[in-house]
Amino acid sequence: MEEASRFIHLFIILTTLIQICAVTYIIFAYHNPTVPVHISFDGKAGSFGVASDYLKLIIINILVYALTFFAGKYAKIDVHKFKPFNSEEQKMQFEQRMRHKIKIFLQVISANLSPFVTVLIVFVFLNVINDSFQQSIGQIGIVAFFAANMVIAVAGLIWINRHTT
Repeated sequence: MEEASRFIHLFIILTTLIQICAVTYIIFAYHNPTVPVHISFDGKAGSFGVASDYLKLIIINILVYALTFFAGKYAKIDVHKFKPFNSEEQKMQFEQRMRHKIKIFLQVISANLSPFVTVLIVFVFLNVINDSFQQSIGQIGIVAFFAANMVIAVAGLIWINRHTT
């Protein structure tokens, strides 16, 4: 499971670098143009701001990931609520396995935000380059983001709950 955690770290680093490069390029090459900063559920631009506002979104993305990572890393687990244990060693192994599952689950939930932010920034980037705001990213993209979160949440909770020793 440690490989999964490393993969998620690399994924966050890669998507964050893409986000930073795209936003920085837009800011410097196009002199911080006006771009959509709020997109409603139906995919239409609700309000506009400058491209540098997306740096705040990148910082929020990093903070969410860091907070969920540390929340999972230092999670407190009352293992006696699950079942009785024959030995202290068995209890410690179970607790360590559950803590690791919770950490991975929280990392995956927060890592799902990063590709969404990346796609949003790439959408804005392409519209700035083409000098044509369609003012719509399509409702399917937003629905896919929420649907993916629901699938991850349900599958993750089922995975965590499977605690055979």
